[in-house]
Amino acid sequence: MIKLEAVPPPSQLTPQLVAELTTKFKQDKSPVWNKDFIKNRLLELSNSKCAYSEIKLKEEGKYMEVEHFLPKSVHPDKVVEWDNLLPVSKFCNTKKGDKAYPIIHPVRDEPKEHLYMIDAMIFGKTQKGRNSEIILGLNDSEQLLKPRSEIRRAVQVELNKQYNQVDYFIKNSDVSRILEITNSFENLLKQGTRKEAYSATVATTILNDPHFLEIKKIFQANNLWTSEMEVLEKELKFCALDTKP
Repeated sequence: MIKLEAVPPPSQLTPQLVAELTTKFKQDKSPVWNKDFIKNRLLELSNSKCAYSEIKLKEEGKYMEVEHFLPKSVHPDKVVEWDNLLPVSKFCNTKKGDKAYPIIHPVRDEPKEHLYMIDAMIFGKTQKGRNSEIILGLNDSEQLLKPRSEIRRAVQVELNKQYNQVDYFIKNSDVSRILEITNSFENLLKQGTRKEAYSATVATTILNDPHFLEIKKIFQANNLWTSEMEVLEKELKFCALDTKP
């Protein structure tokens, strides 16, 4: 989970329409939030990812659902209130359900203040974080933990490979291959930016991997650390979680 920046509601969602849709929901419980213009703007909010788990939505059968942060069954007046809506996966929406325990709101809260990561597992370091860990099933073995573990391992393997290549090419002054590996390194860093799936996992893995630190030292010592790499590292720090409570 990463911090999300708020976006304004879609222009179609006027106060008049909000009132009409709210009234209709109270009358017949119909899914008045199930509008393309609402869903599309919510996807802009999260870079087309689940606001909780960071899986990419609308890919491989991972359909988006509109989550009511304050349950619509308890707060019917907020059924289409913009600040109460989030884009999530069916898994996270089902896990949360109508539970009333306070959990992290990725727009209002800073997730890294409440969560930390060990290997690919996410834990709460505050009560709100612990609630989020349990209620949202953030460590569910098949749905979330397995893919996070796989991508974490893939990043570690790639960093090890790139470190060995950088060390070899620098020692042998192979300029053409050095340019190739700097491009590969930048592409790897991009995988941990906020638009990518599981960006918190990727960013945390990269920043805490000793091979990343060694590659950075070598690049800096040989004037190969670029402004683009500097920007990407700042982006990784934005997405990364702490690795201790």
